[in-house]
Amino acid sequence: MNTKHVMIHDENLCIGCQACTAACNNANQLPDGQYRLEIHQRGPFEVNGELHYQYLRVSCEQCDNAACLQACPYGAIKQSSEGIISINSALCHACLSCVAACPFGGAYYNGKIGSTDKCDFCMTSRVEQGLSPACVEVCPTDALIFGDTNDPNSEVNQKLSTNSSYQLQCGYNNKPKLYRVACQSLQKNKS
Repeated sequence: MNTKHVMIHDENLCIGCQACTAACNNANQLPDGQYRLEIHQRGPFEVNGELHYQYLRVSCEQCDNAACLQACPYGAIKQSSEGIISINSALCHACLSCVAACPFGGAYYNGKIGSTDKCDFCMTSRVEQGLSPACVEVCPTDALIFGDTNDPNSEVNQKLSTNSSYQLQCGYNNKPKLYRVACQSLQKNKS
């Protein structure tokens, strides 16, 4: 059975500290002002007289049916056997077709390398060496979990089976591999 890597961002545990963003930038040697991932803050929202915030991860969704992959005219974007989408900067002509095609803003032009860039769950920089993605490793609240959904005993399967989660959808069957556990205090406020 093939490995199917996924990531979970638990909005209940995230405190918006941006440690994941800094670790990602360092691990991937990104230029100042460019990010493969960011945490966006929404709120404050009043819930039972208390103020709450929602922290949302903004990055590549690692879609199984990826618009960026379909949009690249040069074959610079590939999907691995594990389903991870990555960009080969040597083949990229920086036409930005993938940037325009991504409905989530997950790809951007990286001037340092002269090509498009995006989150690849640190596959080549860390995971292939047996390490966790940089963002997961540094998260002080364990709001990020990375693992194999094809392993029934994995931490990601345990979390997904015991928590309600959602994926960003964009009007077609994109099937993201980035799951989110919704902020419960805000969900209770909606009901």
